[in-house]
This record gives sequence, structure tokens and C-alpha cells, in this order.
Amino acid sequence: GPGVKEKGGLAVIGTEMLSPRVRLQLAGRAGRQGDPGSSRFFISLEDNFISQNSTKRFKQYYRKLVRRYPDRDQPLHSPRLLVSLAMLRSRVAGNEEASRKRVNKNELALRLQRDNFYQERRQIMGADHFEQTVGYWISEAIDYYLAQKEKWTVHDLSLLINDHFSYDVVEVPAEAAASKQQAKQYLEELSRQILTTKSAALVNNEQLNHFYRSSLLNAIDSCWMDEMELLTNLRAEVQPWAMAGRDPSFEYQQRAFTAYRKMLLKAKLRALDNLLLSTIKVNRKGELVVSFN
Repeated sequence: GPGVKEKGGLAVIGTEMLSPRVRLQLAGRAGRQGDPGSSRFFISLEDNFISQNSTKRFKQYYRKLVRRYPDRDQPLHSPRLLVSLAMLRSRVAGNEEASRKRVNKNELALRLQRDNFYQERRQIMGADHFEQTVGYWISEAIDYYLAQKEKWTVHDLSLLINDHFSYDVVEVPAEAAASKQQAKQYLEELSRQILTTKSAALVNNEQLNHFYRSSLLNAIDSCWMDEMELLTNLRAEVQPWAMAGRDPSFEYQQRAFTAYRKMLLKAKLRALDNLLLSTIKVNRKGELVVSFN
């Protein structure tokens, strides 16, 4: 402000131990835009920064100094003390830098997932025809369910259909359980029949596309929310790996990649339920109303 420059500029006085980065930032306030200024920093052995980050050996040394100099206002200039504080600051700065690098690596993994997710979402939002995408997602979901068992019976297929395809009673033909290939062909044909029945209740292709789009977006959006919560918890879970000599960032990225692949599969499974088990109707205003179970 006015008159500060004539009085010698701004004086910055630090009363706690700070990291070199923060200390330089504060000292820089004293000489902004070429103005004069000064800075001086004081350190107390009772500072929380020192007590929380010192080794057991240095803590014992600091206690000896306190007992030796009962006058708390007396400044200490011991070379050993200065060296120990410098080592403390260096160690903490190194830990902070490693922490920032770890956070950056974790943020990179998250950013890659986010970019990929929103690319998938934009494709769904901008699509004009969904038959191919819907068919692919349903086929992927069927493959997953059929892979859970080596052999399928008519009863097993009936239970699967009641859980994920239709709440109506469906008579499964015996030949559908002859092999996994025939079971998949039957389930895909059943899916097409269900979607054809749903489309017959709609007025035009625009409403049909709206139904497909809503079903897919609801599936991926809900799974993405679960993925965000999982990644948040994962950051805390991988930290103990450092005590075992393993890189927490590597563990995080590896598990995050696996989790994202599972999320994409989970989205297809949820989309199958949305497409086949949902109820649709057109209200009095001619608007499509979709209810997901």
C-alpha cells in the first residue's frame, strides 16, 4: 500500500517450521514486483511440525537441549541442531515430493478412465441407431452368464431368464440346453422377441431410440458412480503396501485398471436388465415413460 516502500517494504516473519516450497512462497511476498522487503523465520523445538516428523533419536536430543536451557526465550545455535533440522526438513520435503508424484500417478489413472468413460457416453448420446450396440451389449452379457457354469439345464435357463430376461413364464425348449452355443442362440432370440414386443408399444423410431439411449445411459452412469467410490476407497487400501516394500502407486493403477474392466462388464449386465425387464408406456401427452427395476 501507499508509504510501505518508503518504510522499507513488507517484512515477512515466520514463526513455525515450514517446507522449503512454502517458505520460499512466503518470503517471495516481501519483494513482489521489485519492491523492497525482508523475511526472517524462527523455529521452535516445540513446533508441531518438528514433534510429528522427528526421529526418536533427534527427539531425545531436543529434550536434552530443553533441559540444558531452561530459559525458553534463548535462541539456540548448535551446529548439530542446525544439521538435524536441515535433515528433518529434507526428509519431509522428500516425502512430500514422493506423495505428490504418487497423487499425480493416481490422478493420471483416474483421468484415463474418465476420458474413456465420457467418450463411451458421448457415443451413446450422439447415436441415431442403437440396434448394433444393443445387440453387442446383450451378447456380451449372455456370454458372461453362460460362462458361470459348464453345463446348463432347462431349469437353470429358466431361472436365468426369470432373473434377467423376463418375469413372464417362459417355456424353455429342451434343445436350448443341449450346448452353450444353442443356449446363447435361444437367449439372443428371446431378447429380440422381448425388444420387438416393447417397440410395438411405441409410436415411432424416435421413442425407440430414446428407450435404448435411456437404458444404456442409466447402466453406465450408475456403474460409473460405483467406480468413483471404489477408486476413492482404493487409495487408502493400497497405502499399507509401502510397508511391504511395494509401490502403492503401481498397486493402485493395476487394481484401478482391473476395476474399470469389471465396471464395463457390469454396465452391460445392468443394461441387459434395463432393456428387457423395464416397463415402458406412452402417457397422455405422447411422452415415453421408462421404469427400470
